[in-house]
Amino acid sequence: MNLSPARAARVIALSTVIGVLLSACGGNGDASSGVTVDENGRLSEPTTITMTSPCQTVSCFPPFLFNEWDEFEKRNITIENTVLPTTDATALAATGNIDVYQGGMSVGLLNAIASGADVRVAAPTYQLLDENEAGFYVSTRLLEGRTFDPSMLKGQTIASSQGNAGATMIALTRLLKEGGLSIDDVDITMMTEADQIPALENGSIFMATLNEPSTFQINKSGGGVKVGRQVVSGFPISVYVFGRNLISGNAAVGEAFTAALRAVYVNRLQGDYIADPTMRAEMEKALGLAPGALDAAKSDLYPTDLAFPDGWVEAHTQTWSQIPDLLQGESGDLTNDDVIDRRFMDFANGITP
Repeated sequence: MNLSPARAARVIALSTVIGVLLSACGGNGDASSGVTVDENGRLSEPTTITMTSPCQTVSCFPPFLFNEWDEFEKRNITIENTVLPTTDATALAATGNIDVYQGGMSVGLLNAIASGADVRVAAPTYQLLDENEAGFYVSTRLLEGRTFDPSMLKGQTIASSQGNAGATMIALTRLLKEGGLSIDDVDITMMTEADQIPALENGSIFMATLNEPSTFQINKSGGGVKVGRQVVSGFPISVYVFGRNLISGNAAVGEAFTAALRAVYVNRLQGDYIADPTMRAEMEKALGLAPGALDAAKSDLYPTDLAFPDGWVEAHTQTWSQIPDLLQGESGDLTNDDVIDRRFMDFANGITP
């Protein structure tokens, strides 16, 4: 596999950046010191939690509605959410400049934890249902009427918004294995979803990694054909990561956040929630979409009890260990116990939503 020099440098540099930041006095400190949480997950005084999301799309939508729904308000929480790439959010969370971020499991996160940063995975987001259109799409132009076989990927360019350092690498390596290939047999390039669509249509790339609503565009144009899931069945598509303020600072605030998060999942995001016109309208407004833009969107599977599958972290480290110069130091030896702080899920799972 050909590594983009810029991408390799960015991944490797993250650990160095975090190391420098940790040695400095940066960060805003624990603004919620002294706040306590009761047995129902309500904080003793109003608290603002700062967080980031990597995108303002369907795949990341709940935080953009947290303040509109009452699950967080009932727990004395106000959310300040902004859009920021996961790589940048990891460094900010480690130094206490934000409290929480939503994002995919990444090489940068594992390297940060291995370097001693106060960041840990605290809760999952959702799993993709089989009927969800998100996945790997092959260029119709390059297929030339043939039926797709994974062996066709040999020597081809595969695009992903996270390049080779995202969680989709696990599903990709399994797809390649079906064709007798490995990641060394393909060229993985980092590309935004917006750029992947025309590249797929004109044949500049052989395969794209797309989420809804990008999939609506490619299906409408006929420029690509879905050939596989982008996330392993049973694995969350992304996670909530807590930083220094909640891991080493006031854990009560993290417990309240996680209790509110689980309540949102249970009360609002079960079944075919997106079929509800009111929910769909709320999502479209929060995401800045035109009315009707999500009419073809599919609901995802949100958990009622927060948990991660056994071997989840190990599946990532085993995949990324195959790519030179990605995992740094002892990152390749990390396990679920090293990366996931279960205190918050345990607290939330013990409360009636």
